[in-house]
Amino acid sequence: GDPDVFAGDATSFDAGDALSSADGDAGSSDAQGEPDTFVDYGPLCAAECADAGGACLDGGVCYFDCTADNDCTDAIKCPPNVPCLVACGYQSCSNTIDCTSSSACKVDCKGDLSCGNKIHCGGSGCGIDCSGYGACDDDITCDAGSCDIECDGGSSCTHPIACSGQKCTVGCLTYGACGDDVTCKAAQSCNVECPADTACAGKVTTTAAASHVCCTGFDACHGTVACSGGSCATYCKQNACNGGVDCTATTCDDAATCP
Repeated sequence: GDPDVFAGDATSFDAGDALSSADGDAGSSDAQGEPDTFVDYGPLCAAECADAGGACLDGGVCYFDCTADNDCTDAIKCPPNVPCLVACGYQSCSNTIDCTSSSACKVDCKGDLSCGNKIHCGGSGCGIDCSGYGACDDDITCDAGSCDIECDGGSSCTHPIACSGQKCTVGCLTYGACGDDVTCKAAQSCNVECPADTACAGKVTTTAAASHVCCTGFDACHGTVACSGGSCATYCKQNACNGGVDCTATTCDDAATCP
């Protein structure tokens, strides 16, 4: 299949991935829906990346290597119109990360207590991986065509998460992940997964044409689950969704199964 902008690690992300979304179909840069053609980001990356504080990888990806401990204390702003990769180690990336102008973006907050400030991304696709303990300790905003936000570090993503664009997936996968509101206003689809105990402690709001909210952890989805839009499928395991489910979508399914 098509390459995946969210797959792999820092060394595997290349410019070709920037033309694909999480499922391979939201990476088109043509508003009329024409197939993507190869784009050589190399010259543009060479002209802009170093001035922004990054280094160009093969294929023209602007790479911010913050994998050392306590690295990258200044704000990171990816240059426009090139794919961007930010990799953050222990307590690194303590200032804002802004890749709203990049063609596609991947932010790896794999170090414990990394990415302690706001993250905002755009482009055709954006992947944010908060796998370090306590990682992503501020607001996360994704306006990309396709957003994939994974909070799989313990007590990660403690502040509000908001995504729009066309498609959005938010995974709150470990104990205490997603400690505040999760709001998905993507046009096509919203998928919010809260399988861990006490995950998704705030309100979960979805407005997409098709939404799926899965709350299977003990005391997961503690706030209200509010669905509007076209269809909303929710699954609340026993002792989850203690704030109740408020579905005003055209079609509501409260007996959905989780993927």
